[in-house]
Amino acid sequence: MKTLRKTCVLLAVCLAVSVCTSRVGAEADDVAGAADKTAGAARPGQFFVRLQKLDNYYREVAVLVLMAVYVANIVYGRAVNERLAIAWTAEIVKSGGVLDRNFSLLGPGDTNAGEVLLKESMHEFKLWASGRRYCQSLLATFILKKRQDLLGLSLDFFAGSRDVMDIEIAVNEGSMPPIVLAIAAPSVARQLVKHMDDIEASAHRGAVGGYGVPLQAGLNYSAHTKRMEVDRARLPAWPQKGVSVLAEHSSIFYDLLAPPLVDLLFGQAAWAAVQPLFRSLHVTSDFPSACGPHKQVIRLSFYLPAVVDADAVQRFFTAATVLIDLVGTYKLSPEQTRRAVEARARAEKKAKSDESREEEEEKQRRAEERRKKKFEEEKERLKRMTPEQRARYEEKKRMKQFKSQFRVKTM
Repeated sequence: MKTLRKTCVLLAVCLAVSVCTSRVGAEADDVAGAADKTAGAARPGQFFVRLQKLDNYYREVAVLVLMAVYVANIVYGRAVNERLAIAWTAEIVKSGGVLDRNFSLLGPGDTNAGEVLLKESMHEFKLWASGRRYCQSLLATFILKKRQDLLGLSLDFFAGSRDVMDIEIAVNEGSMPPIVLAIAAPSVARQLVKHMDDIEASAHRGAVGGYGVPLQAGLNYSAHTKRMEVDRARLPAWPQKGVSVLAEHSSIFYDLLAPPLVDLLFGQAAWAAVQPLFRSLHVTSDFPSACGPHKQVIRLSFYLPAVVDADAVQRFFTAATVLIDLVGTYKLSPEQTRRAVEARARAEKKAKSDESREEEEEKQRRAEERRKKKFEEEKERLKRMTPEQRARYEEKKRMKQFKSQFRVKTM
C-alpha cells in the first residue's frame, strides 16, 4: 500500500509538472509572437533567437503510459500473490489436514475466524503453528515471485525463478542431540555450504548415486569436507541422481532416514513427484544466529507447484512432522556425543582465534592509518614553515628521539 501511495504521488507530481510546463510554453509563445512583430524593426544582419514549437508529445505520453502500467502491475501483482497465499493456506490448514491433526494452535489470531496468515510484504507471507511435542513452533513462509515489481518480474522471467515455501521448525531445547544433516538438490547444496556456517564447519560432502557415481561438476566445497558414499544395500530405494547429502557423520544420515521419511520423499515411487519440487532438508543443532533466534532447527524447503496441489504440499508437511518425531527421539551414543562436543569446541576455539586475529589486524590497520595521517600532517606543516622554523623543529625532534632512546637504554 505504501508503494502504491508513493507511485500515485509521483504520478500526480509528473502531471503537475507537465501542466506547468505547458503554461510556461504558452507564455513563451506569446513573448515569441511579440518578438516576431518587432523583428522587422531590427537592423539588417542582426540575429534574434526563437524557440521551435514542439510538434508532438509522444515521449511525455509514453512516460505517463509506462507509469500507469507500473501502477496497474503493482495492484494486479499484489492481488495475485495474496490470492495464491490464501489459496495455499486454505489447503494447508483445512480441517483434517496435517497441521490440523498435529498442532493445537494455528496462526497468531483466532484460528476459527481464519486469522492464520501474516503478510510480511507483497510477496512474502507467513503461517505459524504451535502446540506439538518436541517442538516450540512451526513457521511456514511463502516466498512468492515479486509479481508487484514489473522490473523484478521481468528478471525473474529470464532467471526462471519460482514460488518457494520454507518450513522452519524450532525444536525444544534438549530434544535434539548435537547433529548436522543436510539433503539438498546440488545447486541448493552449494548455497548451503556457502552461507550456512554449521554445514561448512562440520558436514561431510556426499553424492548419493550408488556405488562410485561421481558428484555433479561444480560442487566446490571447502577443503575440510569429505565425500560420503551411501551404501545402497542399506538404502536400496535412494534416488539414483539429483540429490546431495552433507552429514556430520554417516550414522546420523542412516538413523534419521527411516522408512516413513524415505517413503514420503526419497523412495523410488515418491521421488518422481518430489524431485521437481524438492530444494533442501536441513537438520541442525547449531543453526547460525544470523539466520534465526533458535539453535536447534529443522528446515524443509520446496518449490510450490504451478497450480494449487494439496497432495504435493501435504506430503512435505507430513515429512516435517515425521522429522520432528525422529529427531525428538534420536539419541547419540556416548562416543558420538563426545566427538560431537569436541568438534564443536574446536570450531568455537578456531572461531574465537579468527575473531581475535581479525581484531588485531584491524587495530594494526587503524594504527597504520593514524601514522600515515600524522606523517602527512607533519609534512604539510613543514611546508608552511620558514627555513629557520624548520631547523628548530628538526633539532627539537632529534632531541626528543635522543631522550626516548636514552630512557629505553637506562631501563
